[in-house]
Amino acid sequence: MNIWIIIWRFNPIHIWHEALINESLSNNDKTIIVLWSTNKIDKNNPLNFEQRKNLITLIYEQQIDKWIIEIKSIADYETDFEWFLEIKKLLNPYLNDKLTFYWWDVKNDYAINVIKEFENNFNQKVYFIEKPRSKIKISATQIREMISKQDYKNLKYFVNEKAFDFLVKNHNLFE
Repeated sequence: MNIWIIIWRFNPIHIWHEALINESLSNNDKTIIVLWSTNKIDKNNPLNFEQRKNLITLIYEQQIDKWIIEIKSIADYETDFEWFLEIKKLLNPYLNDKLTFYWWDVKNDYAINVIKEFENNFNQKVYFIEKPRSKIKISATQIREMISKQDYKNLKYFVNEKAFDFLVKNHNLFE
């Protein structure tokens, strides 16, 4: 099976995340979304794991029901190697499949660099695909700022309609 792995905080999900998920869905058998920093609630991580998972489920309910998308969680750890070992454990059921980590801006992304540093510990070849972030210039930080400022006029251009409704209703989580 061809499996693409997307590891982000998705705090919250926005159109760039969706563009990558949609491309992943059209190019492989399964997409595994790993939500990280699930043990933190702070200004960079205002949504807990269940809230993030629910937002993704709102948008991709059919694919999740068919097991085309699987959502997993990972906490932050004291060391990079501990974090990597947890990723490996999450992916253990798929270690006989072709694993491709799908990312944007590989050079500057902490998580993907940790995986690259320890990739030999997978005991199989893993692949990496980078999608330049320049195609859609938005970040979750910008989304969080729009929500905290209640800039809903601009927010609606950068998040799915279903996510928009949830984020507006729960704007107090971003203050």
